[in-house]
Amino acid sequence: MNMIIVSSIAIVLFFCSFSFYDFLGFNQSELPPVDIAVDRVLDHTLSNLQKNEPIIMIGLGGSKNNLKKETIRISLMLNKVLTKKECRKLIIKCAESYLNDINSDNELKQYLYQYPFAYKNLEISIFLKKPDGSDINYPDIRVISLYNDKISYDIQDPNSKYKYITSQEPYEEALRIVQTEK
Repeated sequence: MNMIIVSSIAIVLFFCSFSFYDFLGFNQSELPPVDIAVDRVLDHTLSNLQKNEPIIMIGLGGSKNNLKKETIRISLMLNKVLTKKECRKLIIKCAESYLNDINSDNELKQYLYQYPFAYKNLEISIFLKKPDGSDINYPDIRVISLYNDKISYDIQDPNSKYKYITSQEPYEEALRIVQTEK
């Protein structure tokens, strides 16, 4: 158990120290300026999010249109079991933090296909694990995601290891709920 905690802390510190592209072995000078700018902004946001939760970035992607970012896709992991209410609050916090940082970065603006960048252009998946790093099982939420204007809460189907039971709500509705609860 202590080894898992030490490993998790080491991973978080590693991601705080280096960009995601550095971790993957890319030479920053070989990357397009848009990718460098996105990486810098996402690293900044992740560092701020990590002040409240030991969340780790495990994936990064998106799409471009005419060499400008049309979508940004972020995959995160958190070793914590959350209620639906906590999941909603976390995904909204992540989305709003990323959008705020993306839209307030003057260098990045020139690389965005649409400005201001909206939640419709952002795809976030947060994979949840138990604090010991093991899989979360039914009835707890295993994956929270923002995609196509909807937030999805995925629970592993108790009858199949590879199927999920999904409930969804529109992003705007989830945002309203979180703001009302403050």
